Amino acid sequence: MKPEGAPEKTGEGEPELAGKGERGRTSTRSGPFRGIMASDCLTLARGLISLTLFAFIPLGIRSLGLGTILYIVGWTTDILDGRIARAFAKEGRLARWDFPLDMILTGAGAAYCAYMGIIPWLFFWIWGVLWLLLSVITRNQAVIMLTAFVCHVVSGIGLARAEPLWFWVLVAWIALVLALDFRRFGQVVMNFIRSAGEWIRR
Repeated sequence: MKPEGAPEKTGEGEPELAGKGERGRTSTRSGPFRGIMASDCLTLARGLISLTLFAFIPLGIRSLGLGTILYIVGWTTDILDGRIARAFAKEGRLARWDFPLDMILTGAGAAYCAYMGIIPWLFFWIWGVLWLLLSVITRNQAVIMLTAFVCHVVSGIGLARAEPLWFWVLVAWIALVLALDFRRFGQVVMNFIRSAGEWIRR
C-alpha cells in the first residue's frame, strides 16, 4: 500500500499528471511512448542497482568507490525518471513504485555501508527494524523519509571518516543536483511538510 501522503505522480512533490486513465495502454504515438518507456527503464534500473548493492555483500565485493558511484547513479535515475515523465505530461507504468524503490535503495546503501564497516551493524539492524515498524504502523511518507534521512546522515559521516575523497564526490553531486534543479528540492520539502501535517492531525 502506498504511504500516506505519497504523491500521486511521477516525481516527488509534483501534481498528478494528465492521462492517468490511460496507464497500462500501449501508446501509438512514438514521442510519449518513448518517454514512458524511458522513465520506466530508469525506475527499474534503480531497483536493479539496489539489488546489486545487496548482492555485493554475499559476493564479498568491497569497494567504497564502486558503492558510492552506484548509489549516486541510483539516485540520479530517481531525478531523471520524473523529469522525463513530466516532459511528456504522462506518468510511467512503474510510477507507483517510485517511492518504494527510493526506500529500497536507501536500505541497500545502508546495508552496504554496514558491510564496509563505515556504520556499525548494530546501528543498521536497530535502524532497519525501527524503520520497517514505523513504515508499517504509520504508512506516512514524512515519517519514512525522516527515518531514512537519519541513516543518510550517519552513513555520510562514516563515509567522510573512511574515504574523504568519495565523501566529497557525493557532496559535489548533491551540490550539482541542487544547483540544477533547486525547485524540485523545494517541492520535496513541501511534500514532506504536507505529509507530516497529515500524520500529526490524525
